[in-house]
Amino acid sequence: MSLFWIGCFVILGLLSISGLIMLLLKLGVIVQKAGEPPHIDHGNYSMDQGREVKAEDQ
Repeated sequence: MSLFWIGCFVILGLLSISGLIMLLLKLGVIVQKAGEPPHIDHGNYSMDQGREVKAEDQ
């Protein structure tokens, strides 16, 4: 086996390992965010805060 093919396999292996590490980190962040309690909005909203929507605005 030539040195070229060995270098190709080494580079391919490093790329695969780095991709696997990135995937595991992303999955860890997703699991961490999923474990957080949901955000409950306790805002006080009224109709005065909005504006009237007219037919030409839609």
